[in-house]
Amino acid sequence: MVVASRVVVGLGDALIWLNIVTVLARWFSYGVFGRVLGITAMAGNVGALVATVPLAVWIDAVGWRIPFVVMGSILISLAGVSGVIFNRLTPAHPDWKAQSANVPWRDVLGSGRRIVMVSLAHFGLMGPFLGFVSLLAVPYLRQNYHFSEVAAGTFLGFGLLGSLVGGPVAGILADRFRVARPYQVIAAVNLTGWATIVVWPSHLPLVVLGLVFSVLGMANGASVLTFAAVRERYPSHAVGLASGVVNTAGFLSAVLVPVLMGLALSSHHASQIELAVVLPFALIGLMATLAMSYRHKKSQKQE
Repeated sequence: MVVASRVVVGLGDALIWLNIVTVLARWFSYGVFGRVLGITAMAGNVGALVATVPLAVWIDAVGWRIPFVVMGSILISLAGVSGVIFNRLTPAHPDWKAQSANVPWRDVLGSGRRIVMVSLAHFGLMGPFLGFVSLLAVPYLRQNYHFSEVAAGTFLGFGLLGSLVGGPVAGILADRFRVARPYQVIAAVNLTGWATIVVWPSHLPLVVLGLVFSVLGMANGASVLTFAAVRERYPSHAVGLASGVVNTAGFLSAVLVPVLMGLALSSHHASQIELAVVLPFALIGLMATLAMSYRHKKSQKQE
């Protein structure tokens, strides 16, 4: 039952974001879509923070059953309220209902390089931070900087705070300058941050180290621009499927990064080699954002 419950939770976590992107694309126009997307991502990160120490304290006080029942009941209630609200709203795209009956496989998978470039951009921006933080960041900080667990957790907190801010900031920039330019800048900053840690794996001043973790977290939070890019490049009825494809690439990267880092560390026992694994991912993300912009401008000229 525990395994089955974890599978259901993971499935819900994977599906809910795609539905959120689809709903936002349906009911919000281009001028505000980026901001709404960023605020939504920030809300998710706030929830992730609440699910750490506050949830642990709650469970320690009353046991795990009551918190899980309460949270599950709240989620079911919110789902019902959302269903009522969205059924009464008028979509920003009147053509949605007429085309939603057909699964837009051809619109998405037939777009060739377009879907590949967007997927690779998300692959390079989302996965490195998630993969590193989830398994290897604390051991890295304890080994290279001799931090205690509390100190290592504090620096991880810098990354989470950066991720919290990155979504809304990226959304505002995307609404003002379109997606391409902010996306390229963020991908370049992401690559620079990882390169800094690789070149100086254990000799950075603590202020700089905290700044780098914050920047990497902000770049991860700004990966919501992937879905703003999907919104720009696909018709409204194809946004859901396209978002699912690119989101898969991001989670694939998050799985590959810790595996490859672990293999590198087992072979060389050097943190610099371990961290260097991330650089190709970040470089792929930057090159993909540049290619996305080029192809999008080219297609607009042809139209």
